[in-house]
Amino acid sequence: MKNRARMNRDDPKARATASAAAMDPGSSPGQAGLRPLTSYELIETTAQLREATGRLMSTEVSVVALDTEFMREKTYWPQLCLLQLAAGDELWLVDALAPGLDMAPLTEILASTSILKLFHASGQDLQVLHHALGVATAPIFDTQEAATLLGYPEQIGYGALVSRVLGVELGKAESFTDWARRPLAAEQLNYAADDVRWLLRLYPVMKARLCELGRERWLDEDFARKADPASYVVEPREQFRRLRRVSALKPAQLAVAREVAAWREVEAARVDRPKRWLLSDESVLEIARRAPRNVEALRGIRGVTLRRAEALREVLAAVARGAGMPRERWPRLATRARAEYESAAEVDLMVALVRARARENLLSMNQLASRAQLEELALWWRERRGRAGEGKVEVEVVAGDGAGAGAAAGVGAEVGARLGAAGDSPLLRGWRRAMVGEDLLRLLDGRLQLSLRDGQLVVGTVEVVGPLEREDEGEDRE
Repeated sequence: MKNRARMNRDDPKARATASAAAMDPGSSPGQAGLRPLTSYELIETTAQLREATGRLMSTEVSVVALDTEFMREKTYWPQLCLLQLAAGDELWLVDALAPGLDMAPLTEILASTSILKLFHASGQDLQVLHHALGVATAPIFDTQEAATLLGYPEQIGYGALVSRVLGVELGKAESFTDWARRPLAAEQLNYAADDVRWLLRLYPVMKARLCELGRERWLDEDFARKADPASYVVEPREQFRRLRRVSALKPAQLAVAREVAAWREVEAARVDRPKRWLLSDESVLEIARRAPRNVEALRGIRGVTLRRAEALREVLAAVARGAGMPRERWPRLATRARAEYESAAEVDLMVALVRARARENLLSMNQLASRAQLEELALWWRERRGRAGEGKVEVEVVAGDGAGAGAAAGVGAEVGARLGAAGDSPLLRGWRRAMVGEDLLRLLDGRLQLSLRDGQLVVGTVEVVGPLEREDEGEDRE
């Protein structure tokens, strides 16, 4: 009989290590049997890049690991400095700043629907690649997102994930290096290579565990959304919400802040300079409070150092637009409204339901939903019902893909017709929608009830039968 080590089912590190060992019979946890890529090729010419990408495409690889190193301390747009790419038993470091280098040969790989692109924390990488090469990178797999479904901490770092899954400790010495300086040192290149070297080893281990749990398709919708360039297009007139301490402004002042912040965003993009170099957040807030009407008053505000007369006139025009905005068009901040739900009964019930679903799926509650997200969903629901009056809320159906779409197909029409209507709530997207989002909508609509039986939470459905309601026969004991 073979000896079998005991494994704690609630320990994601133990689960992942067991999966890794199962994939490589005879290996022990950690680095043994992983056969990491030990060398890389530094690409500094278009001919080198064309030869490397041609070789990669000719081998018909199905998975490529990618990462980027970029700088944006002195620019609005990110400056791609280095692109790391690994596939099969090859690893390339592409010097994006090499004189005369044309990055175009990479577009075929990035856009190929037959090649899965691996990232860790892909958000900024996808934006950088789209800006540098003008092509959407898809399909993708993000190990940080996948780690959440395996019980690891939300937004776990790459080094921490590699350590916990593969038992490999990565160096951190080059975390804050200047990637725009040339030549790049050997330590920088080795650090950069590590960022994709272990991605190729993480993916099969994590994919196997997701399959074991039946969650391999849960992230399809999230990944498709992240890979869509429309998801990271900046909306200038929404940037005021990101201002530090914007909640201190009065509603009328918010209208001014919205216009000034929008001007700052557009102008910073035009001149390719950081927004704070034009106007700091503090200056935007003070402009919103004072609403200056002339250049002298504007220049009298601390931190306003704009020199171009045209820029000063444009800021004053933005102030005038905001100040002249009718009350019904003043913007609102969700954070202010959420405070009303600090002790709301519906949120307390939602918390109980989320906690039960998280426990069922071996996740922490915060990985599934935060209280702030529940408050926002409850607020949206109450406002939507208030506008609709008595009865059900009818909104447009927004169908999703993957696990979420499959689950939505089995939901009652009265709930399915609301999916996707709560703005950008993550609770109504992807795997969270399938796991708890639809039940939260039923709960808010009075079609789901919670009760205690023998110390356990019991979830029961309620069916509308005319003007009265009765509890449905079906119950789900947590």
